[in-house]
Formats: sequence, structure tokens, C-alpha cells
Amino acid sequence: MNDGTLFNTLLQQFGFAGLLVVAVYLIARKLAHQYEARISALETASSRCEADRVELRRIIIDLQTGVIKDLTAKLIQGDAE
Repeated sequence: MNDGTLFNTLLQQFGFAGLLVVAVYLIARKLAHQYEARISALETASSRCEADRVELRRIIIDLQTGVIKDLTAKLIQGDAE
């Protein structure tokens, strides 16, 4: 059935109220699909943020460890002199 035939059939059998029910159903279905797409995008972004946070934390710990080793080496070298 094409849209024009469907429109006429709904209008004849169910009246204007039936047509409104179908319109609301179609709009709700489209909104639900968009809602699910947004949730999926947020979940993807969230997992990417978590991965970035873990990587950044690793880099910070590596930098701190390097600074501590350098300062310890300088301190030991200063004591040796």
C-alpha cells in the first residue's frame, strides 16, 4: 500500500482519531530510534574516555617515576661527592 491509499483507508475506517494515533506511533518510533542511537553514541564515547583516562594515568605515573629516579640519582651522586 502506498501512503495515499493508507491515508485514505485509515481516514475512512478509523476517522481522524485513527490517523492521529498512527501519526503519533510513527513519530514515537522514530524518536525511540534516535534515542537508542544517542545512547549507543554515548556508550561508545564513554568507553573511549575511559581508555584515554587509563592511558593518561599511565603516562603521568611513568613521568612521576622518571622524575623520582632522576632526583634519587642526583641525591645519591651528591652524597658520593
